[in-house]
Amino acid sequence: MALEISDKTRSLTTKCPSNFYCLTRDKDLMCNETMPMCACERQIEGDGVFVKPASD
Repeated sequence: MALEISDKTRSLTTKCPSNFYCLTRDKDLMCNETMPMCACERQIEGDGVFVKPASD
């Protein structure tokens, strides 16, 4: 499933080291060509998320 990110949120994101690679894939979400995306453990609405690292 592709990620849905609002235009406002994306415009505020200025330090993506992977040039938004995760937004170009419909399945097998990856942070870049070799790194799987980390799983979200818990979301705090309005404040952020806790993630479980997929790798070091």
